[in-house]
Amino acid sequence: EPSSAGWGDPISRWFSRTVLKKVGIDKDKEEQKGTLICFHCTRRTFISTCINNGEEKYLVKRLAGHSIDDDITLSVYSDVDKIDLKLLKSVIDQNLKWHELNLG
Repeated sequence: EPSSAGWGDPISRWFSRTVLKKVGIDKDKEEQKGTLICFHCTRRTFISTCINNGEEKYLVKRLAGHSIDDDITLSVYSDVDKIDLKLLKSVIDQNLKWHELNLG
């Protein structure tokens, strides 16, 4: 059952209590240094990595547990404003064929 804060709260507490300790990260020490490490931080990194690698948005949304119609995945959890220009160029090249036309 989700807590009053929703499904993310128990998952976040489990992540901090279990995963961070297993990989040797002391969350309290990191916070003292001003570093924020939490479940949603890794979630943002995962989503941004998927988007930057050209994964289909509908798949990324489902992996994040968001509905297909929900824009929160891209507007909050990804760094879509930092997408590599090479990836953007490859999307243009794959989908626009104007450069193949003989315009001369």
